[in-house]
Amino acid sequence: MYEEMLKYKYLRPYPIENKEFYYKLIFEVSEMYTSKLFRGSFSHNVNINLIIDELGQLLSNAIELYEWGYFDNAYYSLRCANELATVMLDLSDKEDYRIKNNMDLFLKKQYKGRKRSKIIDWLSEEGFVFKDVLDKIPDFKKDISNLLREINQIVHINGKENLYCFRKGLNDDFHHNQFKLFKNHLLSSIRILTIFRLIIDPFPLLLDEEEIQYRCPEMITPTFSKDLLNLIGQKTLKQFKKTKSYMSFKENILTFEKRNPFGNDFIVGNYIELNHLNEIYSQKHLFSEIKIKFLDIVSCTDKIIEIRTYDGLNWCTTSSNINNYPCIIFDDNDFINYQKFFNIKYNDIYMSILCPEEIDFRKENFSDLIYIFHIDPLENNEIKNIKKVFVS
Repeated sequence: MYEEMLKYKYLRPYPIENKEFYYKLIFEVSEMYTSKLFRGSFSHNVNINLIIDELGQLLSNAIELYEWGYFDNAYYSLRCANELATVMLDLSDKEDYRIKNNMDLFLKKQYKGRKRSKIIDWLSEEGFVFKDVLDKIPDFKKDISNLLREINQIVHINGKENLYCFRKGLNDDFHHNQFKLFKNHLLSSIRILTIFRLIIDPFPLLLDEEEIQYRCPEMITPTFSKDLLNLIGQKTLKQFKKTKSYMSFKENILTFEKRNPFGNDFIVGNYIELNHLNEIYSQKHLFSEIKIKFLDIVSCTDKIIEIRTYDGLNWCTTSSNINNYPCIIFDDNDFINYQKFFNIKYNDIYMSILCPEEIDFRKENFSDLIYIFHIDPLENNEIKNIKKVFVS
């Protein structure tokens, strides 16, 4: 009884309309993994991407908490996101030896991070990229400071309007206005964190340029959507594109061979247009070994709608998948029960598994497996050709 009385005495939930739009923006930011190698270290790259992922969780937490009525916790989550993003820059925008050392300390909980404002001040003077960004976008530092000052006013309960016991009894207009304020702070946080992400490497913005997109190596980051570009603002985008980092990346990529549209769809979109295999093969020298393997397998039949490796890291769809069939890999234990590995019934379609003939599914891992999903059963001659390609 007392728990219910205390929990809901002053709590006032606020239903957020169009929240899917905010989640969409956050999802985009959290999916913008960096492919940049710091000091040639793949592990540091993974750790930075872990932080990017965490930022998405913190931002989405803020929406959920606000809707439940825990407005101060929502703002605390916003502040955590902004502070972690600042730490992310402090772990990235400096000399290589400091990058590695600081990340090691961070992961061991020995990182003696300075206050957010001190980090920003240091990066303003010493940051390899941040310093130049502030030179090209002079209002950016002020935007960061204003946002954190306003967030802290709520986190630290400045003003009676930030007391639960005061807010509960106020009318709908007050709560609507408070949500507008929260929405502005949320969108400002997403905007600032997105620019922080670009400071690490500008690929999500570079890929918006067609000449870059058709030349860029395989990247794990998507390009910005129009909604995210609009949130950053055209003025800021033009200013950022004048930074040394952006210009350097762009000039380097423009020296690469330009792909045709079908080869580009294969590289960037993991999509094979079966009616244009010749155009795709004409740029075979630009593809990774696994992509060439996929292309050779798909070329054996027009029945294949999707192909993927066991770990799911490499995959592609084809133009035969006109019905957008979902293709999901089965549990490992299912292999033991299979009597065959071709033309396995899979809902309304079929699945086949390409594997070394000597593999023992009871003892070995499945890292070498390739799954193919197809709309009709494969004929014997198709299976023969696919097997030949797989072992070559």
